[in-house]
Amino acid sequence: PGLRMIGEIEAVTKGLNRIGIEVRGLRGEGTEAAGDLFQVSNRPTLGIPEQDVLQGLAEIVRELAMHERNARARLWERRRAFVLDTVGRAYGIILHGHVVASREAVELLSAIRLGRSLGLVRHVEAAQLTDLMLKIQPGHLQKRVGRDLEADERDQMRAQVLRDELRG
Repeated sequence: PGLRMIGEIEAVTKGLNRIGIEVRGLRGEGTEAAGDLFQVSNRPTLGIPEQDVLQGLAEIVRELAMHERNARARLWERRRAFVLDTVGRAYGIILHGHVVASREAVELLSAIRLGRSLGLVRHVEAAQLTDLMLKIQPGHLQKRVGRDLEADERDQMRAQVLRDELRG
């Protein structure tokens, strides 16, 4: 979220594309990055040993993480009120919302994850947020009740799950 919020995500993505790294939404080719979650993969694979591919990707991911940490620090330093507002609104919607769509939920959880990384949200573990990202997906909600749900039923159930899980 830091790179996106300070307006650098597009430049980073273009830079990675120039060196043969694809950046896509979490669901693969042609998808947008909902909730600031990305899929990073290399384009060239033919004739490159698997170990070299893995090493190269690991290096890229470490560098991306460093850029994200720097972006978050700059964001906190330069736009503190914006960050506080974004995290506070996300938390407020989750605690009090009764209808939350999939994409909105993932974006709200991303804002709370940002708040956690900056020390603003202390009572929620990062692993709990990751677990919630899965629990609120349509298939997981339907499995939970053992039947297909209409979109509005899923949105209401998703809101309930988010409220129940983050009330602490």
